[in-house]
Amino acid sequence: MWPPGRPVDGRRKATVRSPCTDWNVRPMVDHLSAGQHTFAVVMGARRPLLALGPAPGALRKAFRTSAAALVAAFDEPGALERTVRAPIGEVPGAVALRLQTIEHLVHGWDLARAIGQKALFDEATVEREIEFARGLTARMPSGPGAPFAPSRTAPDDTPALDRWPRCSDATSPSDPHTVHRGTPRPQLSRGTRTTMKKTKLKIAIAGAALVAAVATGTALATNGSAAGSGSTSSSERTRTEHAEQKTPSVIKADGPNVFPHSLDFDARSNTFFAGSLKHGTVSAVRPDGKVRTFIDDPELVSAQAVLVDRERDRILVSNVDYGTADRSRKDAPFRVAGVGSYDLKSGKQDWCVDLTALTLDGKQHLISDVTVAPDGTAYAVDELTPTVFRIDRTGHASVFLRNDLLKGTLDIPDLLNGVGMSAVEWVEGNQLIIAMADGSLVRVPVKHPEKAQEVKLSAPLGSPTAGMRLLKDGSIAAVSSGLLTGKPAPIQRVEPRDGWKKATVKVTDTVEDPVTSDVTAGPDGTTYALSGGLADLFAGKPHDGFSLTPVKAD
Repeated sequence: MWPPGRPVDGRRKATVRSPCTDWNVRPMVDHLSAGQHTFAVVMGARRPLLALGPAPGALRKAFRTSAAALVAAFDEPGALERTVRAPIGEVPGAVALRLQTIEHLVHGWDLARAIGQKALFDEATVEREIEFARGLTARMPSGPGAPFAPSRTAPDDTPALDRWPRCSDATSPSDPHTVHRGTPRPQLSRGTRTTMKKTKLKIAIAGAALVAAVATGTALATNGSAAGSGSTSSSERTRTEHAEQKTPSVIKADGPNVFPHSLDFDARSNTFFAGSLKHGTVSAVRPDGKVRTFIDDPELVSAQAVLVDRERDRILVSNVDYGTADRSRKDAPFRVAGVGSYDLKSGKQDWCVDLTALTLDGKQHLISDVTVAPDGTAYAVDELTPTVFRIDRTGHASVFLRNDLLKGTLDIPDLLNGVGMSAVEWVEGNQLIIAMADGSLVRVPVKHPEKAQEVKLSAPLGSPTAGMRLLKDGSIAAVSSGLLTGKPAPIQRVEPRDGWKKATVKVTDTVEDPVTSDVTAGPDGTTYALSGGLADLFAGKPHDGFSLTPVKAD
């Protein structure tokens, strides 16, 4: 806060230099107002916004009006899910939110330093945005004209915001309306998409507005508070810091005969959700290995793919039938193909759609994986036919794509022939990345699925590829089963180039159990691989539980 009893001279402080070269306070506040104005319009602000003006009074009014319009625009239903045209190109609304949050955190710090004030931002929010920003700065050019100045080393006990790269915009006082020239389009992981909260922006705007108030000699009213719902208590931070110091260990889950093929992690409840190929249920798994049944829907024969969609508080589950489940038709395996949606709090069914009703082809089907786009549309891939299904938020399904490029070529003796699509992720650029069991990847532009093409890999993934996880920097972690070789299962990192037209593949870890079938996020930024005892399932043997092994993904 500004020291009590010390007079505030708005005109004098408006000309004080900020830590950024060639900036002072007035154009910095002008720049923040311009950014708020721009993104409010991008997000479809309904109210008219004031034009910017050079007078302090006009500047204050413009900041206040554009801040209110920006928060209101992000509060609109569906704002974070739809694609918008920002100054850096087409991005999900959730990405636009993060860009504005970072903008207010960075320049709030700049303004505070310029006028001798302490930047009072919520540390938990700052830490989250630093991790997101690292992914951006790592891919930015350096040198003259770069968006960020060279990084500087700070002591470990320095507050989070003081460790942030300074001078984030390649702009000048003569061009305060330019927004992040040269900034690459950021990429959102599954975990990032599901933890986005509009509270972050309100916290950042509140902090920046407090600094701007001192700089311009008046108090600005904005929505939100640094002590609001986005704050984290010191005890919670202490627990988090203590957890991060621990070395991740193997989680031995006590679910006998569950036989999960896939799982996903919900960071808010600190819970893994794993499907059961044997029981057709979905189990909640705590980090201490305790397992309880969470979803038990009679319509589910075998629960294969499991996806936590935190944005819509639901779990998506693919329904399959290997002929080995309690509810199987032993004489007619692979005749069940569907996707169900279940409430993340209660486990109750929202809807469960039968995808075989769309094909009526009499063929065998196996919905191996499902992903979800920012607008809530789900995409499910069929391992035994070259078909991708699209399912809207209400459960209405349609055939999205049939393409021979997705036809299966891998045979697994005594189990399946012609195995094709094994995993799918929605990635930045509104694309689907589909893993084929033979170790190849296929890129499918959602708006033009007919332009699907194989990704040129530096080396093929191990075969059969079993599961994938989208990482925070836009890369993918993939696990390949050692089912056919008997060797440890490799964990591979796939780094995209040229908008996923090409990618570099490198092995980052292995799991001793060959039949490891999925990889997911875990507590405190970890990555875990799932070994579900599937070899015993298909051999007709019992199993006393399953394990989650921490692995390196970078």
